[in-house]
Amino acid sequence: MTLKSLSAAEMKDANQISKETLSLDLGCGEKPKNFFQASKVFGIDVREDLSKNVVKADLVVSKIPFADETFDFITAHDFIEHIPRVIYTPERRTPFVELMNEIWRTLKPGGKFLSQTPAYPQPA
Repeated sequence: MTLKSLSAAEMKDANQISKETLSLDLGCGEKPKNFFQASKVFGIDVREDLSKNVVKADLVVSKIPFADETFDFITAHDFIEHIPRVIYTPERRTPFVELMNEIWRTLKPGGKFLSQTPAYPQPA
């Protein structure tokens, strides 16, 4: 299934959930993307110069700063690949797994998570 066809299928589901939908875009930069056309969109980024609906947080060391079961949709465009799988500081941690657990925690039951990452071809 392509991203475009996934978008159409997910959009149909989005319209059936409710009129009031919340979306969170992880690693959003200056402005969060609203891929699912939610009625309200929020973002998280590590940068300082953020708009009013973007929260500053470093998700390698912090939890997602929202309550349990808040969002209908969470997206991560070109972001997940920047989260380390394992770090040692001084104890062993798995930030990638911790972030996946946070995404699960903050999604509403039946919520959708969409991640898009670059795929670079391997040399032969």
